[in-house]
Amino acid sequence: MNCTSGVSSTDAGRPEVALLHVGTVMDIAGEDLKELSADEVDEVLQAYPRLDFKRAFPRAIADMLASKPETAFYNFTADIAERLIPGFHAPNLYDIILAAPFEE
Repeated sequence: MNCTSGVSSTDAGRPEVALLHVGTVMDIAGEDLKELSADEVDEVLQAYPRLDFKRAFPRAIADMLASKPETAFYNFTADIAERLIPGFHAPNLYDIILAAPFEE
């Protein structure tokens, strides 16, 4: 759920899901980082270094999608795969409609 834009952040009934979403987006894109002081950011980065995250995270996503492209349906991972996997095509709603088990 935290890979689908807008789903997790609006789940008002589950604060832990919303918290995970906010933390994930902050970790990936730096969104709302300005809400923390420089000292808080430094403290977190000292305890949990990014370890080449900008390169390693997209590569890990691409490696997963190379063998399971169907998991890229309707989420941000398709964006990564389209940049890092030559010829990658993420399944979309039209593909699912065409593959439906109906004769017409």
